[in-house]
Amino acid sequence: MPERQQPSHVETAAFHGHDLIVIPGDTPEATYVVLKPIVEAMGLQWHAQRKRIHRNEVLREGASMMDLPSVGGVQTAMCLPLTRLNFWLATIETSRVRPDLRETILNYQRECADALYAHFFGAQTPAETVAAASPLRALTPQDHGRLARMGREIRLSVGRAAAARFLLREGVITADDAGPAASGIEPLSPPDAVKAWIAARLEPADAILPNAIAYADFCAWAMANGQIAQTPVAFGKHSAEAGLIKGNSGPRRVIRGVALRARAEDAQG
Repeated sequence: MPERQQPSHVETAAFHGHDLIVIPGDTPEATYVVLKPIVEAMGLQWHAQRKRIHRNEVLREGASMMDLPSVGGVQTAMCLPLTRLNFWLATIETSRVRPDLRETILNYQRECADALYAHFFGAQTPAETVAAASPLRALTPQDHGRLARMGREIRLSVGRAAAARFLLREGVITADDAGPAASGIEPLSPPDAVKAWIAARLEPADAILPNAIAYADFCAWAMANGQIAQTPVAFGKHSAEAGLIKGNSGPRRVIRGVALRARAEDAQG
């Protein structure tokens, strides 16, 4: 976790009758949200949520401690970037809280990040705001797969649109990729999802494609298009059934005769 910071400016934003505390920045990544008021507004225990954040590597890395002015003097508060807010909210399992708190928590999971985006970044949608600030990142296959699995957790908790926004903010997918996720399309069967990915993302080539990279790309494509990110074993089975030629290149499993299609962002450098 980074060292303690002293912001020069703090604002509040009203949400469902509560004032949320935000340290505004020029981009969503540089805009920090104070977490404790949100936890208390949802009726949850702050110490439990603080432990949850410390246990999660992505949240722990993103969290910052801020010294904020208050009536009783300077108070230290844990904050997350606005781009990580939905991911943290999605880790709260509504099935494990008191029934009278569930609707309030669901409101925060569905609406809170979008409301803060609208408050601080105007009429742009979250996807448009982040697309302008966060191009595709150069990710390792391991990071790509890890973020795709996080996206799957968010999709299962709060829906495809939230998962697409998370992947967009992390630089896993582009704004064009994120579009179908909000359209309410129905998931394909696992074999048909792999076939659709092959049609969309592969092209014939005199090359080999490492299976790990293919699987990571499939996971990102699936999250962006409202499909289920299958396990590596299921992906291997369904891709072989779809006619992809598998083999070995040294210690690596590879797919022969295909390559990933270049995205527009890749082609532009």
